[in-house]
Amino acid sequence: MPLRRTPQERARRARLADAAAGAEHDPEPAAGCDVCVALDRQRKEAQWSGDFSRVVDCNVELRRHPHGGRP
Repeated sequence: MPLRRTPQERARRARLADAAAGAEHDPEPAAGCDVCVALDRQRKEAQWSGDFSRVVDCNVELRRHPHGGRP
């Protein structure tokens, strides 16, 4: 049976995952990039709804998107 985590536990795990990736804050979307704008919007919606796993996913995608961020 899968373990159901509370929103607080998911948030804690999301912070730990970001810390493990070396992130101290959410990455900024590149100005004028439709992909970055869409990811930022998805991240904000996920934060609002409490889907912290999706927040982390969006952060990873933003960091990896080729605009001079981390490889």
